[in-house]
Amino acid sequence: MINAATVNHPHALYHFLVENRIDYVQFIPAVELDKNGKPAPFSMPAEKYGDFLCTMFDLWYNGGNPRFSERMFEAFLSQLLGGESDVCLFRKSCDSYLVVEANGDVYACDFFVEPAWKVGNLLEQPLWQLERAALRQQFAASKSDLPVACRPCEWKKYCYGGCPKYRAMEQPNYMCAGYKKFFAHSMPYLRGLARRLSAPQEAAISRNQPCPCGSGKKYKRCCG
Repeated sequence: MINAATVNHPHALYHFLVENRIDYVQFIPAVELDKNGKPAPFSMPAEKYGDFLCTMFDLWYNGGNPRFSERMFEAFLSQLLGGESDVCLFRKSCDSYLVVEANGDVYACDFFVEPAWKVGNLLEQPLWQLERAALRQQFAASKSDLPVACRPCEWKKYCYGGCPKYRAMEQPNYMCAGYKKFFAHSMPYLRGLARRLSAPQEAAISRNQPCPCGSGKKYKRCCG
């Protein structure tokens, strides 16, 4: 979780991850409202999160040779390669999973574990029925009703308006300014990486030739 403290230290966090060989990470923002409806003290401003993502992306990209897997960065790369994001907040609809509580209660999303979005109970209905429940389908489809401010945005094809949780906090989305900053900064590099990854390899690559990923290293020292 990236909070009001860690958002200021992307370099330190990056080096910690690399030095400890932590290979699979996701930089999830810690953002919640307090009882007065204001961002809790541990929440960080969206623009600071955007700055964090831009700096961390540059460190992660590492000349086209990332040292670890970061789920969000790779989700956008997957989209550019013609796939679909596996990060739910950047999908067209909120239908990628269900949440099961200890008592068997099932909800459409772990951010919306509240009576209005209780789909049913696993002890009373099989999972396949809960998955197809009308309430679950309603929740999934609600994401496509974009706020007016989102509709002309050049980045909506990547974020689809972001997580409904952050829309409920602020319109069009509490995290919007941060994501826009990150998209504008990272997309040229991700598009270049996508082109290199999708280009056909016409001949076998020698171990001592430059790596086709564009890192500038020899193939044997990089992707080889």
